[in-house]
Formats: sequence, structure tokens, C-alpha cells
Amino acid sequence: MQQPQPGLALVRRSLHELGEILLSVSGVMKRFGALVAMRDVSLQVKAGEILALLGPICAGKTTMFNLISGVLKVSAGDIQFQGPPR
Repeated sequence: MQQPQPGLALVRRSLHELGEILLSVSGVMKRFGALVAMRDVSLQVKAGEILALLGPICAGKTTMFNLISGVLKVSAGDIQFQGPPR
């Protein structure tokens, strides 16, 4: 019988301890002028987790992705990805 090939999850385990916080979003707010797109959003993603960001149209999913990736700057709060706040 052939052994299964190690997948991405096995590689990730070798890079980070399971349960180690990789991404931390704390009290994030994003304003576009007078419009508040999101207020006081917090979340954590730990090594080995798979999470989804769900919501209706215009709920802020793309805005959150752009904040985490650095395309947009936060108006308040902080985002840490394996290091200091951005």
C-alpha cells in the first residue's frame, strides 16, 4: 500500500507550532472620509486553522482583505502578521 504524500498542512506544521498566532487583528477601524466601513473588528488566526470571512455584499470582506494585505492603511487599531503592527 502506498503512503499518502505529505500535504500543505504537514509542511505548515513543520514551519510553525500548531496553535501559534500567525495573524492578529485588534480593534481595527477603517474610514473613507465620513463613511465608517468597519468599526472595532478583531480576530486571530492560529497555525493549522482554516478560517473564512463571510458576510453579505458591502459587509467589509474586501476591505478587511485589503487592510491585512497592506493595500489600505487602518484608520485605528492594529494588524500583526508574524511581527510588529502595520
